[in-house]
Amino acid sequence: MTPPPAKPAQVPVAAPRPEAFGRWQPRLQTCERNLAGAGSGECGAVLVDQRSAGVMRVSWPGRGGPGQASVLTFVGTMAAGSEPMACRQAICSLSKPIELTLSSVSQSLFDGRGVASGLPSAWPVNGSCRLDTRRIRCEARALSGETWTASASLN
Repeated sequence: MTPPPAKPAQVPVAAPRPEAFGRWQPRLQTCERNLAGAGSGECGAVLVDQRSAGVMRVSWPGRGGPGQASVLTFVGTMAAGSEPMACRQAICSLSKPIELTLSSVSQSLFDGRGVASGLPSAWPVNGSCRLDTRRIRCEARALSGETWTASASLN
């Protein structure tokens, strides 16, 4: 009688580790933002990019004018007490509110074909963003006096 074949050794599989980077694109109920020197207007999305465990970019694409599209972007670092989003395979989810201390704002304009209409304009700013599962709001002011606000209610 021959002994049964040996079973292959089972190697434990570790749970995937959370990543420090990725994107969260929440579903919107309402979305509004303003560009420097312009009134407020609707935006089509909010894109929250986590570049590392402490740096985030919040972008608000929308119309820039007749036949133009634009993107308003706030960049900042997480305030004390905030925790990074949980990300896997570059897709993030928000489970706890996050406060950002803003350092810069930029605006980019695009023509009807999606081609950039020039270099982005950027400003150093003082301001903040608050992100939670129901609302996102960013406010910033440049040293030269320009102001930007953007807010979205989430589904």
